[in-house]
Amino acid sequence: MATYTDQQIRDYVNNNFGDLSGTELHRAVADAANKFGVSSSQLGRAFDYSTAEVDNYARKAGRTIDRNLTTGSQISDPNIRRYVQDLQDTGMSGDELGRAVYSAAKKYGIDENQYANAMGLSVDEIRGWIQDQGLGALSNVGPAEALQSAIRGTYEGMSYNPQQVEATNYDPAQVASTDLSAYMNPYTQEVIDRSLSDLERARQGNINNLGFAATQAGAFGGSRHGVAEALTNEGFANQAGNMAAGLRQQGFNTALGQAQYDVGAQNRALEFGAQQGMNAQQLNQNAGLQGAQLNLNAANQMGQLGNLGFTQQRTLNQDMFNQGLAQQQMNQNIINNAMQQYQAWQGWPSNNLGLLGDSLGGTTAPTTTTTSPTYSNADYLGMVGNLFNTLFPR
Repeated sequence: MATYTDQQIRDYVNNNFGDLSGTELHRAVADAANKFGVSSSQLGRAFDYSTAEVDNYARKAGRTIDRNLTTGSQISDPNIRRYVQDLQDTGMSGDELGRAVYSAAKKYGIDENQYANAMGLSVDEIRGWIQDQGLGALSNVGPAEALQSAIRGTYEGMSYNPQQVEATNYDPAQVASTDLSAYMNPYTQEVIDRSLSDLERARQGNINNLGFAATQAGAFGGSRHGVAEALTNEGFANQAGNMAAGLRQQGFNTALGQAQYDVGAQNRALEFGAQQGMNAQQLNQNAGLQGAQLNLNAANQMGQLGNLGFTQQRTLNQDMFNQGLAQQQMNQNIINNAMQQYQAWQGWPSNNLGLLGDSLGGTTAPTTTTTSPTYSNADYLGMVGNLFNTLFPR
């Protein structure tokens, strides 16, 4: 597992976060430090800051960095292999070699993963041997990493800031600022000209009729004739003006109505777009909240898995401890039984002498009413020999 020099840390920050500054930079550096296992003390040393200053910057950025976090031992893989080879050169092998390497790994913080990688073995082989030997795991990396990730995920969920939904503003279209010329009927003037032409022909016809009537009455050219023509012309002029004004007003009203319709449609489109924008923001906010909730749930699940792994490890250790106690008790029982057998064997001669004494003491010589037999020492020895042969047959 890798460790990093101060120069490597500086190069990584400069190469990856050179365009960041302030809180954004501090947050990115803190996340990278937690990801790669760089402590706040080493981070401060690399950039000439105190550990307290680094912790303060991280806290303001919503992050925390372990002051003494490490990602592995300071022992390289070649050094591990060299150490094992030195032990083998002394004639050490088998479980004796394994226990020596295990003790060194415990001492120098080498876990199963690094040892397996250095020696070209699988992690399962290392852990299987450790379990067979009744030893504790070199590391508890899985549950520890799960718990650390759960803590980071929970902290990020706590610091999540949902997107703010803001109203989408728009400038409504107005008829006053609308050019109505595009809505005017291009034939309005032609209609007015034709209508005035028709009126002019009608006026001239009336004038001719007045002249004919005045001629018939012998008053052509007289004052009454002039007054009649003037009234006729005035009436036709008023009618022509009213007609032209009415046609133009009608054209304006038509254009205004069309412009109002378009302005209303444009405003409805702007309003719809603004509403859609707010809906999109709300959807994004909901998606962000759901994502944050999913992250919190995942962090909680990861924490539970970490606790499960820790509990399982403790259960395995307890099982191995209980198994060791049971084996110890069995061995003690075997030793106790052997001791009892040894003590019984050791006390057998004295016990047998007691039996012999009891047997001799209870034996009486046969007597008769007339004479008492006499036994020699040889006779007694023969009886003892017979009894011994009876008790301990060959």
